[in-house]
Amino acid sequence: MMVGIFASLYLIYGLLFTCVGWINESFDLFILTDQSLIDITQVTLFRRSVTSTPLGRIQDATSDVGGLLPTIFNYGNIDIQTAAGDSKIFIDRVHGPGDIAREIMNAAHEKQAQEQGLSSVRTS
Repeated sequence: MMVGIFASLYLIYGLLFTCVGWINESFDLFILTDQSLIDITQVTLFRRSVTSTPLGRIQDATSDVGGLLPTIFNYGNIDIQTAAGDSKIFIDRVHGPGDIAREIMNAAHEKQAQEQGLSSVRTS
């Protein structure tokens, strides 16, 4: 009787631990708009961190794929540097990190060109 209770408690604890871990990983997301990059990280079950960076301040997006399985399944990390190092965004375990980093840099270059075009018109 006691073994059954402990086994049930162990199973419930294991399922709860698995669900919390899944929520912490699955609810992480990033949003690329025409104005900014927003990174939403689920830190714990009831704690979330939101980082927003204007596209005009992004200077570099580096992708990193390390290991056999990440190389086979094409997933890895993206590290985004901003102007003056005021914020740093780290996006972990995404599919196609090279393509995503390239897309972020393309959007950042477009935004910077747009801002420079507007500022040159204003100074004229």
